[in-house]
Amino acid sequence: MASTNLESVTAALQNTHVSPSGVSFSGKSLKLDSEDDAKPVTEAIDNCTELQYLNLEGNTLGVEASKAIAKAIEKHPEFKRALWKDMFTGRMKTEIPKALQYLGDGLVTAGAHLTELDLSDNAFGPIGVEGLASLLRSSSCYALEELRLNNNGLGITGGKLFSICTDRLL
Repeated sequence: MASTNLESVTAALQNTHVSPSGVSFSGKSLKLDSEDDAKPVTEAIDNCTELQYLNLEGNTLGVEASKAIAKAIEKHPEFKRALWKDMFTGRMKTEIPKALQYLGDGLVTAGAHLTELDLSDNAFGPIGVEGLASLLRSSSCYALEELRLNNNGLGITGGKLFSICTDRLL
């Protein structure tokens, strides 16, 4: 009788799948400049009880919108996956480090422990690394398993800056 119960429990567990919970605005082509522009994103974050990921791929974020989104992220220590590729189209290079700094500060304030950070296809160049420096050095990245920086235009200078930022990861 005990083996029958164990078999039924095992069968039930094999059919159980836990999907990560999060918010996705992937491919919406939103131009988020101000705090008001970011309201749909911040409200979705606020309404998500277990924010494990945030996908902002294919939208464009300005400094003030990033600041508002970061404030919303601060309430989610369970955050694990920042899917932020192709997020700065049409932005000035001077805006990007500030936006990245705000988003990183939001993760650090939350006490999040990232497992994935995807910033591919942002073409922010070496100056973008400056905005990532404090996040990459923080405990929020100690559990980082995947870091994607494809097609960012880092070049040699960006690579050197990145290596300085991440020397504790080696």
